[in-house]
Amino acid sequence: MKRIVYVTQQYPVVTETFTIKEVAGLRERGFDIDVRALRPVRRTRDLDPIGPATTVRPRAVRPLAFARAAIVAPPVHPRRALAAVRGAALAADLDAGRDHVHVQFPLDASNAGLYAAASSGASFSFSGHTYHELDLMQTKLRRARFVTVGSDFERELLCRRYGDRWRDRIHVRRLGVPERAARRAFVPGTIVSVGTLTGKKGHAVLIRAVAELGPHVRLEILGEGPERAELERLVAQLSLDSRVSLPGSLPHEEALDRVSRAEVFALACRETEDGDHDCLPVALMDAMSLAVPCVSSDAFGIPELIDDGRSGLLAPAGDHVAVAERLELLLRDAGRRDEVGAGGQAAVRGRFDLERNLDGLAELFRAELG
Repeated sequence: MKRIVYVTQQYPVVTETFTIKEVAGLRERGFDIDVRALRPVRRTRDLDPIGPATTVRPRAVRPLAFARAAIVAPPVHPRRALAAVRGAALAADLDAGRDHVHVQFPLDASNAGLYAAASSGASFSFSGHTYHELDLMQTKLRRARFVTVGSDFERELLCRRYGDRWRDRIHVRRLGVPERAARRAFVPGTIVSVGTLTGKKGHAVLIRAVAELGPHVRLEILGEGPERAELERLVAQLSLDSRVSLPGSLPHEEALDRVSRAEVFALACRETEDGDHDCLPVALMDAMSLAVPCVSSDAFGIPELIDDGRSGLLAPAGDHVAVAERLELLLRDAGRRDEVGAGGQAAVRGRFDLERNLDGLAELFRAELG
């Protein structure tokens, strides 16, 4: 079995727990995983137990190694040139007969992985999860031995954008969460959301929805990101300072504890003006695993997780009034709340069980890599 050189943007990152679980799960299943990251991570208390990654640093590389990398796609702009240098540097540590390069996310790391594979002769694959401002996708799809995505929505999106000829190369391997016990108690009137403070998470939609609800309703948004100031201004404009809090990013277990104490979990995902959007957020799976009833958007890959009315409630993306209506239904109807929470937990245990889905991913790697 080949060694898997697993390339990421950063590792480990508290907001990408699925990557941490994937690496750990593949190692438990007997794979030799060597994690490489483009950027180092500042170690924190919650990340200390997780093994570090080797940083792929731009450095002087042999001209021949760079030339081999550049053949696959000319480095015509600085960002791509940096990826080619990183790829050539990574290639120096690769053996075509021993190594397979697998990259998490089709972003800068996948460009570096593509160049590394081209320079060294190693095989190459990548995972999806995000599809905004992508580079070299036709080249990466052509060179990849296989591609993994987390939902049918993502496979259809790739085929629609880049051609149906890639369909057989794209494998749906769903993410998952561990089986967890249902929460035992909650704080009445509390809504919790988890996600980076960016437009695609729909936090502004959710804040506007809370403004439509009674004064007893409180919202807590866990996460950090570039739109914090904008969201804080919106909270002030709507006079919600006493009802909406943004405590920042928390360690995963602490965030789960906050979610478990919510009466309802909500994530109002939307597409931004420049076309960015979520696919199938793991934060929803985490909440559902605790039997916390969820409200989210009827868009992207989310309906593959939530069957509207049975395992959660879905609203049109960007419609804060519709989100408020669904939140109010769960907040006032205890029977409906409990029914939807139990349905969500059952749905996650069915198609989104972490161990079962890691078994499927490991099976794919074994089939492809021998």
